Amino acid sequence: MKCRIRLALTDHHDRPFAGIGVIRLLNAIVEHGSIHHAAKTCGLSYVKAWTMMNRLDQGLGQPVLRRQTGGVNGGGAVLTPFGKKFLRAFERHHHQLNQIAQRRIQHLERILKSKP
Repeated sequence: MKCRIRLALTDHHDRPFAGIGVIRLLNAIVEHGSIHHAAKTCGLSYVKAWTMMNRLDQGLGQPVLRRQTGGVNGGGAVLTPFGKKFLRAFERHHHQLNQIAQRRIQHLERILKSKP
């Protein structure tokens, strides 16, 4: 038996603004240096990716990306220092929560297999 935790951060109206999809998008932005290319990699439209990043900024109260609009040299995006800190912390906490959940499931399995 396996257990997988899906971590989502929500605003005060209980609307999610950060979860595994946002984390995948942030990692793709780090890899590609562009919201446009990251969106393609994640199977998202550019507008959807842009909306996700705006909701994340609003939810966290500060920007996670520094964006440069297109032009002669093209646009781009990089994580702000806060964005890097958020990404590392979210991934670390998500991993830790999954480890804890898996240990609890293993404990449950032992209980279920034990004879009354």
